[in-house]
Amino acid sequence: MNTVESMPASVKPIASGERIQAIDVLRGFALLGILPVNMIAFAHVQSAYENPAVAGGFTGVNYLSWLITHLIFENKMVTLFSMLFGVGLFIQVDRAEKKRGRVGSARGLYFRRVGWLLLFGLIHAYLYWYGDVLTYYALIGMLVYWLRRLSPRWLFTIGAILLLIGTLALVGSSVLIDMAVDYVKAHPERVEDVKDIEQMQAGFRPSPELIERESKQVRDAGFLGLARLRFWSTLSFQVQGFVAFVLWRFSGLMLFGIALYKMGLFSLQWSNRVYWRWVFIGFGVGIPLTILSVLEHQSLANIAQMLRMMGTYDYYASLFMAAGYIGIILLAMKNQWLPALTKRMAAVGQMAFTNYLTHTLICTAIFHGWGLAQFGLWPRYGLWFLAVTIWLMQLIVSPIWLKHFYFGPCEWVWRSLTYWKRQPMRRSNETTLMSA
Repeated sequence: MNTVESMPASVKPIASGERIQAIDVLRGFALLGILPVNMIAFAHVQSAYENPAVAGGFTGVNYLSWLITHLIFENKMVTLFSMLFGVGLFIQVDRAEKKRGRVGSARGLYFRRVGWLLLFGLIHAYLYWYGDVLTYYALIGMLVYWLRRLSPRWLFTIGAILLLIGTLALVGSSVLIDMAVDYVKAHPERVEDVKDIEQMQAGFRPSPELIERESKQVRDAGFLGLARLRFWSTLSFQVQGFVAFVLWRFSGLMLFGIALYKMGLFSLQWSNRVYWRWVFIGFGVGIPLTILSVLEHQSLANIAQMLRMMGTYDYYASLFMAAGYIGIILLAMKNQWLPALTKRMAAVGQMAFTNYLTHTLICTAIFHGWGLAQFGLWPRYGLWFLAVTIWLMQLIVSPIWLKHFYFGPCEWVWRSLTYWKRQPMRRSNETTLMSA
């Protein structure tokens, strides 16, 4: 299939005028911002992601590296990306219903789309990297579908309730852990319980010997060997994380995103004053909360304390900071600040699926045993050089790719499988259509 004109209207790529560029730009910004946060999990043991004192120490340049990541990116970018993912799902099903004229037909298309995403996520998680979010997005997308028709007021209300449940789950978990620790201290004769608590605490503040042993396992393991090594920990990570944290937070954020889309936030039709209000309120509340989180990190001693912080300071700081980022980026677009950069950012966002998986392929090839086996060897500050390099590569390559093709490679595969029909890929010289 060489031309778009020969395709039924229901499966043609969306014309450039139909795309909402603000969503592409925000998605690209969030995706690039997620990379420095994920980088530590690609390159070091899991405790390094949770505890800044691990992997290079909590002093000097390593501390500065963690501080920049935490202040600007950590939790803020995945919050923003989750909101936009909800928007994307809503736009897809809404446009499908309008084009096809039948809710059932559009619903089938939607669930095939998220079903394939679930499969991609499982492959990504169990063969490449345990930190996958595609699986979560697919599962939550199946739930959010049934709430998409609600008014913005109801979407905000339900989303806020879900976020509150997430807070209660995290804080409640920390209380249960504290109770377990107190019980064990009072009953030292319960040897097995003592060992379980000690093992849990060791996972948060591992000894250098334990870190080196786990790092060496990753460096020495081949591709399938590493997948087998991490299978049960990945399964546990996904199940526990989904129930205790991800389900409530991501679904609430997706509903927020749909509500904001319905209110016209991303149309750039609101006044500058309104967008500036988003900036001042978002950063005005988010930055102080983030600073409180930084101070709390200085004295992190156990998992219970970390969970309380995740459910309070970090939890809501990320929401307000994401609002501030939305405000400043929409202002930049509305007033045409840095147009060349926003155009490149839009291309990165348009290829978000491909670019996200590219992060995994590059980083696992460098750090895991089937590649260069650098796992556990780079200090935190060293990871920034790689992150910036990937940023520049994707900001340069993404626009060039989209000059010649409608979709990123992974987007094309995903779309073709969704429609169960090969989609157009290479652009003709006669058309200026853009991908969906």
